[in-house]
Amino acid sequence: MQSAKLHLTVSALLTLVGFGVCVASAQAQDVQDFNVDGIHVLLEPTKANQIVAVLVGIEGGFGRTETDNPALASMTAAVATSSGSEKYPKTKYREETARLVTSIDGNATPFVTHYTLSCVKPKFAESWDIFADVLAHPQFDDEEFARLRETSMQEIAGRKANPEGYAAFMLDSIWSASVPAWRVTQPGDLGGITTDGMRQFHTKLLERSRMTIVVVGDISKVEISKLIHRDLGSLPMGRFKSTPYPVVTGTQKTDLVIDDRVVPTAYIYGRTLAPAKSSKEYWSLMIGTQILSDRLYEEVRTKRNLSYAPYAYVGGGSGKYTLGVSVSTVLPDSTIHVINGELEKIRTSGVTAKELKDRSAEFVTEFYMSQQSNLAQAARLYSTLLETNDWHHALNVVKELRQVKLAEVNAALAKYMHNVYWTAVGERKKMTTADFLFN
Repeated sequence: MQSAKLHLTVSALLTLVGFGVCVASAQAQDVQDFNVDGIHVLLEPTKANQIVAVLVGIEGGFGRTETDNPALASMTAAVATSSGSEKYPKTKYREETARLVTSIDGNATPFVTHYTLSCVKPKFAESWDIFADVLAHPQFDDEEFARLRETSMQEIAGRKANPEGYAAFMLDSIWSASVPAWRVTQPGDLGGITTDGMRQFHTKLLERSRMTIVVVGDISKVEISKLIHRDLGSLPMGRFKSTPYPVVTGTQKTDLVIDDRVVPTAYIYGRTLAPAKSSKEYWSLMIGTQILSDRLYEEVRTKRNLSYAPYAYVGGGSGKYTLGVSVSTVLPDSTIHVINGELEKIRTSGVTAKELKDRSAEFVTEFYMSQQSNLAQAARLYSTLLETNDWHHALNVVKELRQVKLAEVNAALAKYMHNVYWTAVGERKKMTTADFLFN
């Protein structure tokens, strides 16, 4: 696992108050889809605030076998956005972004690199000038590279130091092992990166055919088109074509893997398959799993006081879609007995109409809470485009959720609530494998 800056993903930005369903929906309906010099652009004009957010997604990288180093894209983006550019060397870059109250960041997944800009509207032209120069002419400062690489090295060395994080890390590593795109970064990967290598990799990806630019703010199509044409229109076009993500099918069995050590609290994670976000079943399972999470809280914490925060969720992306359960407890066997009992109950008996109605209303509120920032809205549009090949789905989240029927929720739970694979950090003697297994 790399630093927060290096490992931030689009899905991490999707964290909705709403100004209200009507306001957000009205803004979203104004999304404009157009092309500037071969660059795909999505523009969501909004006068709700004075912030302008820009996300530039550049497809390609380790997951597309364009490098054999899983850390290269993340390190390249992080170093580029920390180092400045040809027109704005590091010191000037930091002075100008501070003066303009402008945030520029870079991160990557195995399949796409993201660069983001957030600034106030009156300073957009100046902020864009810096941002575009970082994209087109990054500097890759040796000092910044050394600092970021050392931070990542320390985090790899310290993976086991955080028991909760390591339980999740073990599960994801085992679950994704059959798909090379999700290979875990090792110290040797970081040690094999050079500034010249980052520069060459960035240049290789800097093609207009790979780019999608998403803009959310009080900006016109004419204004953003002129800036993109001026600063990015002369980049090589390239011939990149998107292809479907390799699908991670997980272990397809139930089992328990334990990192045996004495810790005050055992940390436990479970996972099974979930449908892709492009599937109609996705929303059915999403809402069903949130109801499961409510039930786990009631049964595990409120009634029995076995854990502070048991949780169930549907998540993932880029071909890796999962239904997960997590819990920390001093009584693992007792806790898992209750959890598996609730898994079996919801799988066989489903949820009630009242639960569906109540949880759907809560979800709508939570969704709009997560989308109050312009950058979160930009990230939602872009991630939806990548996951479903149609950004319009991002406008219909609430509509699609409200169309989910009780029978569809219960059918999805019955279909996917099988073969939970568990990992745990804690004392083996306190965990009975047979009690965990859930087919």
